[in-house]
Amino acid sequence: MTHLANQGVLLLNTTLTVRESAPNKHKKQWNYFTYNVIKKIVENCENVVFMLWGNESKEIKINLLKDKVDINRNYFLESCHPSPLSANKGNWFGNNHFKKCNNILDDNGKLRIKWLDVDINID
Repeated sequence: MTHLANQGVLLLNTTLTVRESAPNKHKKQWNYFTYNVIKKIVENCENVVFMLWGNESKEIKINLLKDKVDINRNYFLESCHPSPLSANKGNWFGNNHFKKCNNILDDNGKLRIKWLDVDINID
């Protein structure tokens, strides 16, 4: 993942830890943290592409709007979660988020992301 970080990609789950046999035990604490990280980025940056994968991620955008945060200077791509359970129900395969992200970056004069650390084109 270092090759993504070196290009300015921040990978961030809504919940970063889990207790065995207690799913979502840490959800409340992490949601506060991840929401505020994203809120600061949205408030202080422009032309950032956010990929919101899964319902919990999509709620971040909803909460930004509820908090009257101007989201219009950035881009939000939304899809179901890429886990096999969700992805196979639709909306993940064919969402083209990586291509759409690079198109947005192109349109804003920014460098495209090389998503894979190998020399193949995924567009």
